[in-house]
Amino acid sequence: MAEDNYNLAQADLRIVSGEQGSGKSTLATALIVDDCYSHLTGIINTDTGEYRKAQPLNENEIKSLESKGITYHLLKHIRVFSNVDDSSRIVVKPKGWVIDSPIRVFTNYQLFGIRHKLIGAEDIIESINDDTITDAWLALDESVFTDKQDSMTSLVKMVAKFMAQARRRMLHVIIIAQEASMIATRFILFSTTRIECSYDEDTYIVDYEVSNNSKVMQSSFLYAPDYWKFFKTREIVKQPQYKVDKILTEMYKPSKR
Repeated sequence: MAEDNYNLAQADLRIVSGEQGSGKSTLATALIVDDCYSHLTGIINTDTGEYRKAQPLNENEIKSLESKGITYHLLKHIRVFSNVDDSSRIVVKPKGWVIDSPIRVFTNYQLFGIRHKLIGAEDIIESINDDTITDAWLALDESVFTDKQDSMTSLVKMVAKFMAQARRRMLHVIIIAQEASMIATRFILFSTTRIECSYDEDTYIVDYEVSNNSKVMQSSFLYAPDYWKFFKTREIVKQPQYKVDKILTEMYKPSKR
């Protein structure tokens, strides 16, 4: 039976693949974190709750910083404003403070230092007729929601229908899998970007090649330790409990004689 092809054209749907330990989750997290930091509006002290208005540096401020021999880093250098007057200064983001950002994030794995909501299949299904998950990042790591083996289940079909709304919902979708062939065909056909990752254990560099629906690959890299603090590198993403229960029931079902 052929898979249904829902129209995901022009949606920002990125497929990130690579073998185990290739830096897929690191890259997905980096895409989200970089966007949150690029649009930060403040910083919050995690111990006291103190809030300070802040913003990322603009192009001229970055050039000024580098003219002084300081290497600019998006995750470190910010402009912080005083709570007393209108004065501000460029600082390295202090330890114990997290950023406040209007960027909305939904994931099926835990993040740290970034405001987000953990979601499961039921959250996606329940939101298909409302705007709960809109204008946001949606990242699914090794998820049964998009698995090819489950492609004809009602769950994956409904998730596909939700993803068909990605453009109208203004979603940035990231689907992570060891092999792109493991992802249901409906998502592969309408992906806008495919990314292949590899990781160098000696340099801690994640190299990745990006294809935006063309034969031309663009190569880039990131320094993995910059992003490890934002997620659990060894987190085991949970599968839907109803599927686990169903399999266990079948395993322990008395055999017929």
